[in-house]
This record gives sequence, C-alpha cells and structure tokens, in this order.
Amino acid sequence: MNRFCFIITLAFVTLAASCGGKDDKGNRLDISGAIAEITGTVRDQNGNPLSGILMTDGYTQVRTGLDGKYSISHRSKDAFYIYYSIPADAVIGVNSTGRPDFYQRLQLGQTRYDFTITKQAVENKVRLLFIGDPQVRPSNNGLSRFGAETAPDIKKFVASKGGDMPTYAFAMGDMVHNTWDQLRDIFALVSKDNIGVPCFGVIGNHDHEFGSADAPVSDIKGQHKWEAVAGPVNYSLERGNTHILVLDDIIHQGISESSFTEGLTDEIKAFMKEDLRLVDRNKTLLLVMHAYLDNTEDYADIWSLISEFKCARIIGAHLHSVRNYYYPDVNGKAIHGNVVGTANGVDWAATVCGDGAPMGYAVMEMQAGEIQRYYYKPTCLDENFQIRLYRADDFPAFSHTLTGGATVTFKFTQYGTGVIIANIWNWNPLWTVEVYENGIYKGLANKQNMYDVWACKYFYQQKNRSTYSFCQRRDHTFWYKMSDPSATIKFVATDDFGQVYEQSVITTNLEKDWPDSYK
Repeated sequence: MNRFCFIITLAFVTLAASCGGKDDKGNRLDISGAIAEITGTVRDQNGNPLSGILMTDGYTQVRTGLDGKYSISHRSKDAFYIYYSIPADAVIGVNSTGRPDFYQRLQLGQTRYDFTITKQAVENKVRLLFIGDPQVRPSNNGLSRFGAETAPDIKKFVASKGGDMPTYAFAMGDMVHNTWDQLRDIFALVSKDNIGVPCFGVIGNHDHEFGSADAPVSDIKGQHKWEAVAGPVNYSLERGNTHILVLDDIIHQGISESSFTEGLTDEIKAFMKEDLRLVDRNKTLLLVMHAYLDNTEDYADIWSLISEFKCARIIGAHLHSVRNYYYPDVNGKAIHGNVVGTANGVDWAATVCGDGAPMGYAVMEMQAGEIQRYYYKPTCLDENFQIRLYRADDFPAFSHTLTGGATVTFKFTQYGTGVIIANIWNWNPLWTVEVYENGIYKGLANKQNMYDVWACKYFYQQKNRSTYSFCQRRDHTFWYKMSDPSATIKFVATDDFGQVYEQSVITTNLEKDWPDSYK
C-alpha cells in the first residue's frame, strides 16, 4: 500500500474557485465564489487513522496519508458527494434510506468531511445479486409489481440461504423509464429493509434526465436527479479478494430518450485507471456498468486494462434479455461477460424477458475472489428452473408488423415431428447440453440462434405489442429431433461450475404458463 499522500487531478476538473451544489431535487444552486477545497480525516471505529484510502469527489482522486488525512484542493464544480472506495475489511453499513453508506453530500461553505470506517475481518465468501432494469413508470404499474413480486422474492431468496455468506446487491440501471420523480420510490424498494441486503446503484440511460433539441441537457446535468437519490455514479468497493468498479457508461446528449451512446468518456476512463492503479493484479476484477461493452476495437483499451487481472468479468444489463459471453484469449487471459436479464421482463407486460427467459436477477457466489457459481434466479420461481422445453410444431411460424413498418417472421429454426426446442437462458460456451430419451443418453443438443416463438406469440399475438424489444433472437436456444416422438424427453445442462440443471416438462399452453404477474 502506498504510504504517501498524492493527488491525481483529471483533465476535466475545473480549477476555478467555485464549486457545484444541488438541492434535494438535483437542481443546480448558484454558489459562485464558494470555497472549493475539501479536506478531512479517515479513521477506524477506534479512532486510528487509516492510510491509503482512496477518496474522491467523483472527479479528482486522492489517497489518505499516514495520518489519515486527505485534501482535494479544487473540487469539481459538478461534484455532488465526497466518498471513499470501500476497502475489503470495511463494514458496509446503510444510511437513513437503507442503502450503502460510504459518501457524504457536499454542503455550501463546508470544507471538512471526516469519515469513520468500521473495520471487520475480510470476508472469505460473498454473494452478489445483480438486478437489471426495473424501468418503472406509471403506465406499466412497475412500482407496484416490483414491490409485490421482485423485492419480496429477493428478500425470501436471501433468507433461504440462512446467512451462509454476506450478500450485497447491485441495481443495474434503468431504475425508471424517464420518470425521474419515481427514483426515490424505486430506490426505497431496494432498501435493505425491503430486499434484506445493501443495494448499490448503477445509472442507466433512462435514469438520465433529458430535454429537447431546443433545450438539451448535458450528460453531467442529466445525472443530477439520480445523484440526489442514488448516490455516486462512479465508485468502487472490495469484498474478499475481489475489486468491484461501478462506472457510468451512458454518454447522454440530452435531446431525447434515444440520444445517447454507450461507452466511457475520456474522463471516466481516467477515473477508472486511477481507481485500478494500485489494485493488486492477483485480485478478481468485476467491471459493473449498465450497458455491456463488448470486446471490440471501440473498447480495446478497456479490455486491455481489465485483462491485467488474474480474473476479470464485465457485467451489464440494458438488453432486456440474458446473454453470456466468453473470450478465451484477451492478452492471454480468458474473460467472461455477463448480461443479466430484467426485473421487469419487458415493460412489466408479463413474467418473461424478450428472449423468453423468466424475469429475474443474476446471482454470483465467490470464495477468496474465485467465482464458485454464477446463475440466474427467476422471480418467484425455483433457482434451479433454468430450462424451458417446447415441441416445435406446437408454435408455428407467424409474421408481425413492428413499430416503424417492418414485418418480421418469428419461427424456430427447426420444425417436424419429434423436434424439441430448449431455451437455456443462462448458457455460455462452456456449458454442455445432453439429451435423454426414456432415460437413455442420445447425445448433445444442437445449438442454433433463434427466437423463442412461445414468448413471441404471447407478446405479439395475445398482448398486441409492436416494438422489437418484446422478442429477441438469442444464442441460448437448442433443438433436438427425437428418434421416438412418443418417448419421454430430458435435457440435462451442466454449467461451467459443474452445476447440473434438468428439464423434462414440455410447455404447451399459453394461458396456463403465462401469468401476467406473480401477484
């Protein structure tokens, strides 16, 4: 650990003698001429100074010295909070809202902000929950359903584990659908009282405020209402031997809900590099963002940096479906990418996502920084429900005209007597999928990208939806043609952690299998 205090000033920090502030609704306050310095001391619960603690206003990053003191000489005009990167041996308490307590709101005229970090033994085991895209708005009744279905299910799931390991959650963004006055309501539903664990926030595109072409809202200003409720947007924490870095990867132009790009600004890349500069490369790194950033030339610098770690994963949401990626060689390292499904399914229209996966949340279990299990927990269903089977001929191809005028044909890639389709939503390339007829092993299933026609039929023909997000072609679908169509069928999927999931029940009846909610 570095025992000297140093200051890194990012290129975009304003060095004027003025600083930013907002009211409780996230609106800008005119405080030109206010003092810009931030100082303070970080101590443990016994009053001992803590050195090497990374402190930030979200823009400038500094570390405490041997005396536990830190100083930011010119805080950013856009700064909302002063906060610390949570060490592995720190208790994660909750504040008055029931959410993680590691930051303080900047106040007009106040320059000193002291922190007390309660120390504990480093957690050897830890469970992380990733909750994708609640995206509530009045028209979809999302607040009511999240409160009646999702939050109780998470709390029940956590309780069912009997306190076997510390558990923390991450709300993966798009908490609201451009209805920023509901941010407080949805974050109240992910408080520790409601879900049983501390829940961190990740800002999404629909969480950014926007204006119009005549009155655009800047990317930074667009996050003010989020900050006022949810806390910092760029921050990090450690649990066990794992470093978790949360970043805002939505660059919003502030003209409309669709005026944004996915990626990291140069300033946030600098924040990321400084956050990771002194992190032991033998740790596991989890890079958590709303929009998943694929391994392409556009993000080559990000992937190169995370490949320096012993183990690294990028975790995102945003797609309203489940996707898992595996890159066997990124600078000599194998790296996984996980896109979690949605809490809302698709706009709370039913109980599944656009790829036919159940609405739900992802679960990661770790020991000493090693990932022991990663799975997808369906809301209000058993955690071992991971496969849905269909007879292909029960769901023939059909066409539907989507918003914008395009007519799309939705079909399975295989039809015929004895053809069985399997949707195995949390599949990744390291899984094996076996098929048994009458208990006799018949070989491996055939993987092929296709629509889940059962889900498409429900959304488009019964619910009369018309946007593309209600049905998405995905790569976690399989088919097998039975040698004896009258035999019993069983699919057995084994994941990359050796966990085995089985399914022999064939879904046939829309009305029976498609509740609009679990209430």
